[in-house]
Parts: sequence; C-alpha cells; structure tokens
Amino acid sequence: MTDFPKKEFLKKEWTLTAEAFEVLLKSLDENIEKASTIYEEIRKRLIRHFRTNQSLIAEEQADEVFNRIARKIFEEDFMLDKENPYPYFHGIARFILLEYQREKRRKMLGLDELNVSEEPMFDPAEAFKIIDEKMRTAQGLEILKQCREKLSGRDNIMLDKYDVIAGKDKKMLREQLAANYDKTLNALKISINRIRNKLIICAKKKLKIA
Repeated sequence: MTDFPKKEFLKKEWTLTAEAFEVLLKSLDENIEKASTIYEEIRKRLIRHFRTNQSLIAEEQADEVFNRIARKIFEEDFMLDKENPYPYFHGIARFILLEYQREKRRKMLGLDELNVSEEPMFDPAEAFKIIDEKMRTAQGLEILKQCREKLSGRDNIMLDKYDVIAGKDKKMLREQLAANYDKTLNALKISINRIRNKLIICAKKKLKIA
C-alpha cells in the first residue's frame, strides 16, 4: 500500500530550504541534470491535473506537492520509487485538491477564510549557496547571463521584480508582487527558488561544476 503522509503531517508548517530541495532532486535521480528534467515533467503533469479539476492556482498547488514530499524525504529519510515516482506525487496532489475544494465550499457558504501562514517557506537566497566560487568570476557571471536567456520571459521578469525589492517595506512589496501573480507570498518564494535552481543547474553544467 502506498505510504501517503498522515493528515497531521500535512498540516504542520515547514521551511523548504535549498538543501532540502537538492535532496528532493537527488531522490529523483543522482544525476542532478536528469533529476531536474524529471522534476519539470512531474510538475507539468501535476499542473495539468489541478487545472483539469478546475483549480485556479494550479502552479501554486503543484509547488506545494513538492514542498510536502521534500519535507518527508528530508526529515524521515523517505525513499521515492525512482522507477515510477509520479503515483506518489499524484496521491499528495489529491490531498491538496481536497483541501482546496473544501476551502472553496467554505467560502461559498460564507464562512471565514482559512488562516494562511505568513511564515516564509524558505529563504530563496540560499539557493545560490551551492554554486562554486567560479560563479563569482567574470566568466561565471557571463554564463549566468547566458542561462537567464534560456528562461521564459515571465520567469525573468518575476525574478527581476523580486530581486530589486529591498528596504523596510520589502515584505509588503513582495506580498503585492505575489498578488500580481495570483500567488501567496510563500508560493512566490517557491517559484523564485525553482527559477534559481534552473539557473544553478545550467551554470554548473557550463562551468563543469560537480
């Protein structure tokens, strides 16, 4: 029988770090480039699944699936079936979809909205800590620029807008940015981490960094 997380496990807050995200990728495949490809394929399937079920926040929910599974892997040494990992991701997606549908019903009945934690899921800046010193050289910066050209226009714009925000009103401004993309602040941070991970993998490959 598939070992899906218990309800109590799914409800607890947790912070997704760059380290945990890398462990998640390696659980898909030891080759980080291949793992990244598998990750993107699974994410696309999850997004299609949520959209098929009339979800208006499919991308956010797909990222939440990865967040919950990353926690189980990182904290409990859970092992994914590398030969066919998708069924487990699909199972978690079903839990999340049920939560989403239940919340929609609550709103339709005029009940109070569920509380949403304002705690950050992770610090996106941590994603860059795994890049070798070479990334801070002129060559590394040029390669990073080349990798950014491979990103979609939407991802580039989102990353630029996120990174320029600073100062005492940073949290408020990032919440506004998240709203512009129909995301929660936590979901925005997950998206930024995913975009930066793409850059990391691309740059490390070009620089031949293990």
